[in-house]
Amino acid sequence: MRMVPLLLAASCAGFAQSPVREVETGAVISGPLPGLANNHLYFIDVQDHVRVFSPDGYSAIAIDLDGRGDERAYVHGIAIDSDGTIAVPWGTRWGPSGIEIRDGSGTLLRTVDTGLFMPGSVAFDTDHSLWSFGWQRAAKGSQVHARDFGMLRHYSAAGKEMAAFLPRSLFPKGLEPGGAQWQEQRIHVMPDHLGLVAFSGETGNQQEWSR
Repeated sequence: MRMVPLLLAASCAGFAQSPVREVETGAVISGPLPGLANNHLYFIDVQDHVRVFSPDGYSAIAIDLDGRGDERAYVHGIAIDSDGTIAVPWGTRWGPSGIEIRDGSGTLLRTVDTGLFMPGSVAFDTDHSLWSFGWQRAAKGSQVHARDFGMLRHYSAAGKEMAAFLPRSLFPKGLEPGGAQWQEQRIHVMPDHLGLVAFSGETGNQQEWSR
């Protein structure tokens, strides 16, 4: 216990000696704070409209997800690769779901059909493959969740599903562990492992870190 104040003092001293940099940005922040993906700010203004700002905050692109039949798509978060490629996972209440892959200008490159799997959070790996943490419907057009399924999916850079991991049955009953929250990143790719922030019970404050 006696070491704690010394460590804190050393830490504060280190921060005091660090250079301070002020950055002005063209991004106007009003209302809820933006999300952050690979040094890019982004806003999900409405459920199917996303604005992504460059790291300097001045240039922005708009992504609209439309043309989903009679239903509007909804997005909770995005991922941005090291080469600027953007992954936008989306779902609908009753209909299809998938992941749009767009280039740095927002142009659609391809759509990954995820079938009954509802992709929540997504993250790129160093080889440009894509990971998604989500949940699965029991049947097409159903709001009922499947009894068991792989909550973690791995897609190739071309958009093909390569593997499914982490059965739902490993977690307690309640909220879907892979459920997404607005503008929150719940999957993290690190050099030697993946980290997941999962719901773990009946209420949103029951969460756990899995790796």
